[in-house]
Parts: sequence; structure tokens; C-alpha cells
Amino acid sequence: MLVLLAIVSILSVAVIFYNLYANYRQKRIALSREWLKNCIESYLHGNLSANALQKLIHSQNAELVGVLAQMGESANPVYRARLLSVIPECHCEFIISKELYRLKSTSWLDRFNVMTYLPFITSAEIATQPLLHGLGDEYLDVRIAAAQSLSELDDPSSIRPILASLALQGSWPIKRLIEIILRFDDRAIPILVQYLKDPAASESGIQVAIAVLGYKKASSSISTLTQLTSHINLEIRIETYGALGSIEDASAFPMILGGMLDDRWEIRSASAKALGYFPGAVSISALQRGLTDRVWWVRFNCASSLGDLGVDGKEALLQSLKSPDRFAREISQMILDRSHSEVSV
Repeated sequence: MLVLLAIVSILSVAVIFYNLYANYRQKRIALSREWLKNCIESYLHGNLSANALQKLIHSQNAELVGVLAQMGESANPVYRARLLSVIPECHCEFIISKELYRLKSTSWLDRFNVMTYLPFITSAEIATQPLLHGLGDEYLDVRIAAAQSLSELDDPSSIRPILASLALQGSWPIKRLIEIILRFDDRAIPILVQYLKDPAASESGIQVAIAVLGYKKASSSISTLTQLTSHINLEIRIETYGALGSIEDASAFPMILGGMLDDRWEIRSASAKALGYFPGAVSISALQRGLTDRVWWVRFNCASSLGDLGVDGKEALLQSLKSPDRFAREISQMILDRSHSEVSV
């Protein structure tokens, strides 16, 4: 028993010392990075020579890549361009070569870190090809890091390779990819529209492209999106009706209205939600009829959209409280109660 207590005591002391050492090491790394960041700032402001910074970098090159990435991540384009000049101006290109060599590492974490940092330490001309290659990495996290970094470079020509990487259904998280493609500016719109017309486009990639066009309110994509409302893939049809609503273009209204009569309840539900972007008597009338739909989600989206359509929509909900249809009364009361609760808060 005494031996067991002694072993437990020794292990407890060892854990305490290990935690103390780990905390000490983390503090030293944080201080080292902050010091290096201040040195780089001094150089950029002309208070430190390139030769002096070069000597400092040689003694701290293990921290430099992470520090430059941290400084550039939320910086404006001019400041980021200046940061990219630090390594060549200090004649420390070996650091970039070292990072590129790490892409051959058998450790996925090494490859992940390189993919994450690359756009912050070198030019797009050098970074683009390794990042495009990274889209085919066997590890999902590395592929996502490569796509994220390509969006940092904001070259719309990389959008198609990113979408092409979706060839394996479900191999990428769709919502994460939508966020990544949204980072590209509006030059992405014609590329996404063209992608939707490509017979070789993957169904997952099409869903991402449709969603992004909706978020960007790309009116120029209406005619192409309209054709996709009859796509064989139900998820693509649902995404399309959602995008047509988000764009809020009057030319899409007839198609959305027609979706309220679709045989699939999922399309009626998506159309009901999309009509919430189009105020007016026609929308309100269609949504009010939808309150009697046999599917709860359709009724819910109809009532929610009426609630979003201001005074006229709420008036329609109040009228529906007198409906002979019990389901219409219940869902109308639910949305009116929710609206009242939100106002009270």
C-alpha cells in the first residue's frame, strides 16, 4: 500500500512539473514571437536595417513564418504586400525553400502548416502551384487549408480547381467550402456561372456554386439558375430555389411562385422561404394558401415568410387564425406568438 501511495505521489509531482515546464515554454514562445513581431514592425517603419533584421531572423527563423502569417492575416493589401517583401529584402529566401520542402513531409500536420502559411510568406506566383497541388492531399484538413489559402490569394482562376476537388461526393464539408468561395471577389461570378454549365461539374460543386451565387446576389446568374430548377438532383433543386430567393430579382419571381405547386414538399418548402424576399399581394396569397399544406415544414416556412413580410404578412397570419383548417390556425398562432415574444425581448 505504501509503495502504491509513493508511486502515485511521484506521478503527481511529475505531472505538476511537466505542466509548469509546458506553461513556461509556451510563455517563452509567445514572448519570442512578440519580440520578433516588434522587430519586423521596426523594420517596416524604417527604424531597423535589413542587415540587422536578417541577423535576428537567422536566430529566430523557426518563429518567423508563423509571425508573418499572424501579422498578415487581417492586414490590408498594402501592408500584406510589404510583409511579403521582408524575406527577400533580408536575403532569407532559404526559409521559403525550407517550407516548400516540408510539403514532402510524411506528417500531415507539417503539410497543413505549410498550406496555411504559404500565402503570407511568398508571392502568388510561387505559392499558387503548391497550393493547387495541396487540393489533392489525402488528408481533408490539408485540402481545406490549401483551398483557404488560395482564397487568400484571391485569384478567381483557382475556383474551378477547388470545385473540381469535390468529385468525390461528400468528401468536403459543403458549408465550409461555401465560406471559402465567398472570400473571392465578384470576379468569381462568371466563373461560377460557367461551372454550372459544365457537364463534368460534380453535384457537390454545383451546390456550392449555386449557394455562393445566391449569397452574392448575382442577378446575372438568374437564367442559368432557372434551368437548374428542373435538375434531376433534389438537393440541387432545393439550393437553386433558395438562391433565386436570396438574389431578390423580380425576374425569378414566377419560377419561385411555380415552386409552390411542385410535387416534392422540399421544393414547396424552399419556395415558401424564398417568397419571403418578395413582398406583395401575390406572394402573400400564395403563402396563405400554403398554410394548409399537408407537410409541417412547408406550413412553417409559409408562416415564417408571412411574418417576414411586414404588416401585410402579419395581417394574413391573423386572418388565418379564423381558417377552417386546424393546421393553418396552429402554425399561424405559433409564428405570431414567436413574433410577439421577439418584440417583447
